[in-house]
Amino acid sequence: MFGRLMNVIKGLLNQGISKVETPEILAEQHQMELESSAKQLKEALITAITAEKALEQKIQKDSEDVATWQKRAELAITKGDEDLAKQCLQKRQEAEQGLAHLKTQLDAQKSATKALRERNNEQEQKLRDFATKKKDMIARANASTATAKVNDLLSSSGGSSSLDKIEDKIRATELRNEAIADLRAGGDKALEDKIKELDATSDLDSELLKLKMKVLEQKDSPTPKLIEVREKEMKALPGPGIDAVTVEEVDEK
Repeated sequence: MFGRLMNVIKGLLNQGISKVETPEILAEQHQMELESSAKQLKEALITAITAEKALEQKIQKDSEDVATWQKRAELAITKGDEDLAKQCLQKRQEAEQGLAHLKTQLDAQKSATKALRERNNEQEQKLRDFATKKKDMIARANASTATAKVNDLLSSSGGSSSLDKIEDKIRATELRNEAIADLRAGGDKALEDKIKELDATSDLDSELLKLKMKVLEQKDSPTPKLIEVREKEMKALPGPGIDAVTVEEVDEK
């Protein structure tokens, strides 16, 4: 039975631990089986020892009966009663036959008791050995399970491809967050664009107003006398051919 459990645990170590049949559960089941067998053997041994003691007591009584009938036969002879002596001897013989049969039974019972005692001792030793190895086997199984999980994780990780997948997932999450942030800031951005456009228009209107003011100022300012005199003299000239005209500035007074 112990060998069977070891084979089961070895199989679990090689193939992976079942969710139902864990090493702890298997160990507990096997320990319960060992304890049950030990209990049955102990009860059988107690029964055998009890029977052995009963036979010994019966043999003791029959031995005393044999001695008693022997004394009675001798007493009958001393009294000259041979018939009574023969009857006593007959009873003694019957007691001796029963005693011999009981001794045979006792020998058989002692052999059975001895075998049961040996088996009981072996079972108790198995139970003690298993209790000692139980923790070690469970620890080994747990360590093997942990190693198997790590190996499965490493084998299924896929190296750089898995890292790329992780990076892609992270980047997708970042882009989604950025999109949500853009949606939330959409109204503020539109308002900011309108303000910029308004500011630009205001600057153009200001420049246009300055230009108009400058033109109006130039129209309102008086024409210099030098230019007026020159214009009159040019109109008074008979025609082309005059090279130069001296013009003196006339005071407005």
